Formats: sequence, structure tokens, C-alpha cells
Amino acid sequence: MIYLIPMTDDMYKSYFKEYENDADLLLKNQEFVSYVYSEEKVNKYINRQKDMGRIPLAIMSDNEIVGEIIIKNIEKHKSATMSITLKNAKYKDKGIGTEAEKLAVKYVFDELNIKTLYADTVKENARSQHVLEKVGFTLVREDEDFKYYKIVNPEESMFEIKEINKAHISEYGLIYAKAFSGEPWNDNWDTKDAEIHISEIMDSKHSYGLEYLEDGRVVGFILGSSMLFHWGRMFEINDLAVHPDFQGKGIAAKLLENCIEEMKNRGIKGINLITQGDGFLPEFYKKYGFKKENEVILM
Repeated sequence: MIYLIPMTDDMYKSYFKEYENDADLLLKNQEFVSYVYSEEKVNKYINRQKDMGRIPLAIMSDNEIVGEIIIKNIEKHKSATMSITLKNAKYKDKGIGTEAEKLAVKYVFDELNIKTLYADTVKENARSQHVLEKVGFTLVREDEDFKYYKIVNPEESMFEIKEINKAHISEYGLIYAKAFSGEPWNDNWDTKDAEIHISEIMDSKHSYGLEYLEDGRVVGFILGSSMLFHWGRMFEINDLAVHPDFQGKGIAAKLLENCIEEMKNRGIKGINLITQGDGFLPEFYKKYGFKKENEVILM
């Protein structure tokens, strides 16, 4: 029987005495080095988990510690990231990882009230990717070294937030024209012009956006692009629009939260946007850490 319990300091010391490094967790050009137990190293590892506010869980098989799961990057009631390690190779291919990850997902959703759980794997680690997908994680992106996954709490799944899709450009154009033709903007947007405006941003090499679907229908989106400066890459939100029939339901907030979260995951140094200087919009963005900047020159 597989179950999870909080990992104590003494349990960690016992666990690492039988721990072996896993070659499947190494990057492509990383050299394998055998693990040698050191109480000093273990103490540093334990203290690091505590200092970073992580939640370490022991994977138990009957009364034996066979691995660990760490819940990290915790944003209260929003998101977290899960990592898993088995004690050594003899515990692989026994279904332990699958059962442990299912229990960890349930713990994160039910006990921590987290909406989205992330995980990543080395790109070559097909076994780990198979387990994540079996548990219900979906691939969201990949880079040279890693594949990145997420799973959403089913209680939040009445809606979907997905990466923006050019196949839905007509829906985005309609939403944009309707949203910005009303208060507080009152801009007279033609739907076709809105489609061109959105398409031009999407065509940027460094564009990124999300769409919000309710019952399969696109009802809102956020879109922007990033640019490199000497201090790092900045992301500018060009558009955030919700169909007037669906406004007032927190959709814009969800899109903005997910976009900010993704930019943090990508290592973006900052996010900016241009909006009206008065009314409710400045206060809306202020809640997410945006600050009003008066030194903007427009022609």
C-alpha cells in the first residue's frame, strides 16, 4: 500500500542512507556521479526545503520510505509545483510513482486548496512523462532540456484557459470590438480591423496569449509580446478583453493571473501595460502589483 506522510528530519537521514542518484533525472550532457551519503549535505538539503517554504512528503510503501515528493513554488490558493524522486532504481516500474503522484495531486487540491499544479521532466525521461500523463497532467510547453506539465483542480474546470490559438482569430476580433466599443473605452472598432490588430501581435516572434473558454466558447483573451533589454526580457500586455455578456465574472482576473504566473515561470523580468489613468482599471491592475508610471511620452 502506497501512502504519503510529512517527511521529518530523521526520516530524511534514514532515506538518504539508501538513496542512489537516478540517471534519468540528468540533462543530456550531464555526467552521472554516484551519490555518497553525508550528514552535512543532508542537513543542508533539509534546511533548504524549510527556507524555501517547501512541503516535503515521504512516499511510503507499507512502513518503508521509498521516495519523496516535494510541493514547491507555492502560491496560496493559486498554484504550486510538484517534484518526485524514488529512493533507488529497484522501486521503478512498480506503479509507486503513479500512485504517489495521484495522492500528491489530491493532497494539493483538497488540503492546500490549490487550483493548478505544475510539474516538469527532463526531455528524455519518457517514463516520467508517461506517469504524469497517466495521472492527468497535460503538456503545456517544452524547451531544449525540459517538458512542462500542469493539472487543474476539477472543481475549477467549468472553464478552460488555454494558450491563444490563431484558429480562433474571428472570435478574438469579435470580443475585442465589442469590449472596446463599450465603457470605459467607447472606441468604434470594426471586427475585421480588430482581427488584423490581434493577428499582427500574434505574428510577433515573442508573442504570448491565453484564451478563456466557457462551455467550449471563447469569451475572453489576453495577448502581448516580450522584448529584450539590457536588464532582461520584459513582457507588455497589449490586449485584455472579455465579451460584454461575460464581464463581471472574474474572467479578466483569471486571465491576468495565469499570464503573470507564466511570465514568472519563463523568467521574465517585468510586465507593463498601458491603460486608462482613471476609473476602475488602475485599481484593478494595482491588485496584481502594477504601479502607475507618469513618465510616459506619447505622440
